[in-house]
Amino acid sequence: MIQSYLVTIGVATYNSALTICETLESIYTQDYQELHLIISDDYSTDNTLELVRNWLDNETHKKRFLSTRVITVPSNTGVSANCNRIIQASSTSWIKFIAGDDILLPNCIADNMEYAAEHSEAK
Repeated sequence: MIQSYLVTIGVATYNSALTICETLESIYTQDYQELHLIISDDYSTDNTLELVRNWLDNETHKKRFLSTRVITVPSNTGVSANCNRIIQASSTSWIKFIAGDDILLPNCIADNMEYAAEHSEAK
């Protein structure tokens, strides 16, 4: 397994309360280890942020990642702006975007990074 790249998983959320914990668990169970986690919420009006913060308050969850960050804004700005906030907050060369209502298979990041290692032209 290739583990020489630092990767940020950027989660873009907006009213994702029904699914965000499942999304975060799918990130937590990645078999790739060098992960940063950024969650950018686009002014959810449900309890998405409360669920995110409660999930991150679990020390086991927090220790899994090299760093964690939650970004909030005072008004809804749309998907593109939400993703741009993740890009601006990330310090890694590789970012895997995921929405707050999606999941990753356990080997997703490892497979992506293995491909990148084998194909230097990959961006």
